[in-house]
Amino acid sequence: MSIAVVGRQAWLALLVMFAPLFVDGGEARAADTTTTIQSSANPSVYQSAFTATATVTRNSPATGVPTGNVQFYVDIGFGPFPVGNSGIGPVALNASGTASVSIDFGGPGSISVTAQYLGAGGDSGRQASYTQSFYETTSTEL
Repeated sequence: MSIAVVGRQAWLALLVMFAPLFVDGGEARAADTTTTIQSSANPSVYQSAFTATATVTRNSPATGVPTGNVQFYVDIGFGPFPVGNSGIGPVALNASGTASVSIDFGGPGSISVTAQYLGAGGDSGRQASYTQSFYETTSTEL
């Protein structure tokens, strides 16, 4: 691409060309993102709740904290199904770019937990998964 203008016209041409990439304060709007996910306890006790937390960050050179929602999915071997804090809906990212869901599910063995960032403000959606393992406790009657 070449710009064959000078002075103020060159500045205006550059501003018009790059303006869609920025919002208030020069914070990047359209960006690739990275999504990570972690568990509050892995392995966890069978039939005990655990918290899955997704963190979404903008990849360099973009700045700022992404906004939008994360959809969490659980797969027990029959295909993924959505889970959320109030049913099956997505969970909003907080001001730090994280979203969490409490999951009270699972039997002995393991399940796959996925967090899918749905994208917002031009940011690309990404997903991450991990395997949540469970174990049974034994009790002894006295």
